[in-house]
Amino acid sequence: MKKSIVVVTLVIASLISLNISAEDKSQFFVGVDPRVELLSTVEIISDWSTEAAFMFNKLDFDYKNKLIETFSKHKDHKIIKIFNSFLTDYEDFVINVPVDIILHFGPPPGMEPIAKIPDDLAEYVGGEDKIQEFMAAMRDFAVETDYMGFFNSFESTFKIMRDHAIESLEGVTPEFVENYYGMKQNSYNLVLAPIAGGFGPRVERDNGKLDCFALIPASHLVGGIPVSGTRGGITFYLTHEFSHSFVNPVVEANQEEVMKYEALFEPIREKMSQQRYRSWIAAVCEHLVRAAEIRLTEFRLGEERAKKWMDRQIAMGYDYIDELVSALKEKYEPNRDRFPTFESFFPELLKVFDEAMTQLQDK
Repeated sequence: MKKSIVVVTLVIASLISLNISAEDKSQFFVGVDPRVELLSTVEIISDWSTEAAFMFNKLDFDYKNKLIETFSKHKDHKIIKIFNSFLTDYEDFVINVPVDIILHFGPPPGMEPIAKIPDDLAEYVGGEDKIQEFMAAMRDFAVETDYMGFFNSFESTFKIMRDHAIESLEGVTPEFVENYYGMKQNSYNLVLAPIAGGFGPRVERDNGKLDCFALIPASHLVGGIPVSGTRGGITFYLTHEFSHSFVNPVVEANQEEVMKYEALFEPIREKMSQQRYRSWIAAVCEHLVRAAEIRLTEFRLGEERAKKWMDRQIAMGYDYIDELVSALKEKYEPNRDRFPTFESFFPELLKVFDEAMTQLQDK
């Protein structure tokens, strides 16, 4: 038992910030998060494995196979029934809500609260009482199945994954993203998520700053172990997912202005919906994140790589991204004395949508 406790402490210490960082420097952690893996375990043995199959990694590896084999015998647990109900009882349930919730709590099995859950997030699952029910079931599942015993048995696998990710970053840190947006956050957590990744949640702490998360899926196997990307791939996830923690709050704070251009969603609705972006606000956030990502890609990997990435975004339906990229390149970046932050430049980005609206009305 003592050995198990030490392992948990080491894993958490290498990954999760439970303290407020110093004012002059944000914290950066890379590793596998037991909260995310516990959540992925519950999801993959529930009806989500078929009804939301797209979110799970298709690679075949020992950790995933043993996880499914070990925990499938607990399909009758209350937490599985709760997850199944998300698919049947909630219209247009957003699949990232569970991970957004669970990151407001500490590591299993105790999972004590570490941050206040926003009211809008609680509303997704029916209010605070439902969240308490959800978390009580998660804790019970973790204890009943000895989840942390299973998690700790893969310590060596997780270390290889972490070492590979750090090597692939080649020195790129969140400061690269912070400098572009002109803001600092509380911490940055590059979470290696071999079962189900591809999310960029954030948690607001007591100091008003955010704990930013990038949940990175495994892209291939090295010696049978799932690893997350190459230099370009892992830099993409770092810039894309962390960018959401800068872009989304600005868009949400200016929602009334943004919604004036909602008619622009109609021409791109089908392609956006195919990517599960079913509102104009979500589409705007994705446009802006991807536009900034293209600029950061050029800084890091060169103009040719950035152009290929923009061409791909246009093909995916991001019809307004070309002009947004131009605005960032030609107006924001050369004039940082006038626009010290992304937020201060946001009115200029709205002009792109204003011009697109004029063109749409003239057709």
